[in-house]
Amino acid sequence: MKVCTFVTNIVCEHCVQEVSAILKNTHWVQDFIFDISNGKNYLKVTFHEAYSAQDIIKLIEQAGYTARERKSLLRFFTL
Repeated sequence: MKVCTFVTNIVCEHCVQEVSAILKNTHWVQDFIFDISNGKNYLKVTFHEAYSAQDIIKLIEQAGYTARERKSLLRFFTL
């Protein structure tokens, strides 16, 4: 499974419900969680490895919203 975090323009519970309906009905999406507190507008999605972050973005766009993958600088540092 892959896990990606996205920055979206999903800002309210109504928006969350619309996108959730699509994600719940997508067989290769295992889990997702929204964080719309404090203006963050994050969406974290766990999905099958055969798919990409771009596929998640397309699903969000189908609901009429925008998203971009949130890249963490921590993943570039190794000890």
